[in-house]
Amino acid sequence: MITDKQEVYANTVNDSIYADINQRLAFNWEVKNDLKAYIENTADARSKLKAEAQQWNAAGKQVRDMYSAAWNMQIAETKFTPATATAPASIKLDNSTKVTGAYRVAAQADQNLGNDIIGDIMNYT
Repeated sequence: MITDKQEVYANTVNDSIYADINQRLAFNWEVKNDLKAYIENTADARSKLKAEAQQWNAAGKQVRDMYSAAWNMQIAETKFTPATATAPASIKLDNSTKVTGAYRVAAQADQNLGNDIIGDIMNYT
């Protein structure tokens, strides 16, 4: 037989379980509403950021092409002299200032792009 005290305890437990379930349902509902509002309120900013990201990708390709061109220039300006009976093999970089200048320009473009990306993202935070 279930006593009155046990029935009161069972009702207390049930009330607690249902209260917890209702709190979780309310929280889920609030989160969904917050996410919906966020999506609606940030649609324009996200659209602009997406367009800027496409520009970053294009600029990133240009930077990669600049590094590639600098590398190809370095290879083209590198001269190898094989060993002879009287001298060891040697390797020399002709026009080193021109080569390092090409790398410097690429590195500066890379740094500028990074700063642009940081600045753009700061506008959205």
